Amino acid sequence: MMKRTNHFAAAHYRARHFWFWFVPISSTVFLTMLLCLATAADVSGASRVGLSLFAALFATVALFLNFVQASPRFRGGSWSNSRAEVHRSAEVELGQVAFRLDTLGKYDGRGLTSGSHSTKSRANAIRDLYRIDVYLQAMQRCTPEIPQSINDVFYLLAQRLKNICRKYPNAVKLRTSAYAYYEDEVSPENPVPVEMQIDALDLLGREIQNYFMYPLFMPNAQDVVSRTIDIFFAKSEEDRSRRGDTVAATDYSPSYHEDETQGLV
Repeated sequence: MMKRTNHFAAAHYRARHFWFWFVPISSTVFLTMLLCLATAADVSGASRVGLSLFAALFATVALFLNFVQASPRFRGGSWSNSRAEVHRSAEVELGQVAFRLDTLGKYDGRGLTSGSHSTKSRANAIRDLYRIDVYLQAMQRCTPEIPQSINDVFYLLAQRLKNICRKYPNAVKLRTSAYAYYEDEVSPENPVPVEMQIDALDLLGREIQNYFMYPLFMPNAQDVVSRTIDIFFAKSEEDRSRRGDTVAATDYSPSYHEDETQGLV
């Protein structure tokens, strides 16, 4: 989830820098240039004073905006741009960590204590896992906070999935039937299969990107998460129908989030 939240945070801050700073400053500079050209072209001199004053006004505005965006005190454009770069770097680093964890997947279960792997190979895997854990803790402390509007959306989805999986365990079986390697029983400690969570987060990301004001603004958390949940489990029903599976249709209904909203927020 950290990789996804950093991805959306980087996009959000890039949009803020572009629309709140680059566009206004560029517009005022462009208008100043046009007014200067108009002043030079005014051979009669009748409106030259007015044009010059307007040119000076827009030049002053451009200078002021440029000063504000460069000042960290006002959290201007430079601040937004640097935030975007930091979150982008964190996204790339987390992607590399995820790749390394995938390569360590062969030690899943009891692979670190027994099995066909050599002692040296297991020792290297334990060392890598320790380094990854320390690295992630350091990154979490050094990376700036994710905007609350982004955190709200992703953590609300995780909370909704947990509640659905606890209340409707057959819905989990219906969805996870597509995951050939998922064999664990649902438990209170681990109610949501990893594969299900990844698919739901991917769908949530697409729904966020479809929002007409993204990435400058995020959609309402309640609305986008409810829509994602409905689409997610509706797709499960579709897949089940194609396969001809017979699972009770009452396992989950789109009205679930309407009944449970108050208890999930």
